Amino acid sequence: CSYEGFQWIDCSDNQNSVVSFLRKDKSGNAVVVICNFTPVLHSNYRIGVPKKGFYSEIFNSDATVYGGSGAGNYGGKHSENWGYHNMPFSIDVCLPSLGTLVFKLTKEEVDGQPVEVTADEVKEKTV
Repeated sequence: CSYEGFQWIDCSDNQNSVVSFLRKDKSGNAVVVICNFTPVLHSNYRIGVPKKGFYSEIFNSDATVYGGSGAGNYGGKHSENWGYHNMPFSIDVCLPSLGTLVFKLTKEEVDGQPVEVTADEVKEKTV
């Protein structure tokens, strides 16, 4: 409930009608939210992320359980050393048409070694 809990990743992709942002808790843990407002599937949509590691897809509004087509990211994506959107890393996602995706960093990499993210264990069901 504070401006400190919100950060735009990209709010200027008017060509694709996509917005993306971070929602953060008081401890600084964040989720990445990507919204596609067009009926066009973007099979390779790159989005900047703040940390290196594995981002679990914790919500996909296009999942078949919600009546969608099932287009998604097979549970998540590893970040790449490709800075994007003023972030040091990025992920390349399948962004469903008229869909919203939410990702959470579940395995951070520090000095090339995976580190489990233990603050607020991921309790959400990956779709």
